Amino acid sequence: MKTFTKGSEWRKWDMQIHVPGASHANQYSANGEVDVWQIFLDYIKKSGVSVFGITDYFSIDGYKTFLSKIKDDESFANFVFFPCIELRLDISVNKNSEQLQCHLIFDYNCGLAGWFQVDRAGDDVKLPLVLTEGSDIAFEGRPASLVQ
Repeated sequence: MKTFTKGSEWRKWDMQIHVPGASHANQYSANGEVDVWQIFLDYIKKSGVSVFGITDYFSIDGYKTFLSKIKDDESFANFVFFPCIELRLDISVNKNSEQLQCHLIFDYNCGLAGWFQVDRAGDDVKLPLVLTEGSDIAFEGRPASLVQ
């Protein structure tokens, strides 16, 4: 990341961008031999946005795939990418019964090991969070076990 020598500057941030293949939000397609990932990466380079939240539902799989795609590409050196996990909570927020979505944004300087693991069979969510006694959260409509 580059160091800035003058005062405040406005920069564009997009803290919710789903990558190709994201669960529940795979919005990208390409025809024939065209690599959808290359189209996506070109879009980021040309976007004018400096900071992104690379988002996937219930995991950081999309973020890890994204990092593997850009790891040797120096043209991404001046961008910042945060891992972002999107949770759909079983909480209605209005009269239309639209569900609340929660975005967990993690420090991009932290290691990935142990961040977020889902036991799909039991729907146990393990996050590095501490909740007070009596706190409750839902995972796809079912209670989740949150452990440190």
